Amino acid sequence: ERLILNGETVNLDHLVSEERQDRIRTALQQTEGASLTEIRESLGPTYDYTEIRLVRAVWQMESPEA
Repeated sequence: ERLILNGETVNLDHLVSEERQDRIRTALQQTEGASLTEIRESLGPTYDYTEIRLVRAVWQMESPEA
């Protein structure tokens, strides 16, 4: 997560499947500003905090406000 937020290139596809990334991105959009716990609760118990943090970091870096 820190590498991503510091601008380093990280191949997220090797860490989180595209399907899970899509689902996490949707949850991030729907729960914008929510805590990690709230995001995980919206996704369900099969998602872990690490993959949510990684996808959120990329999502933040790609957003126009970043």
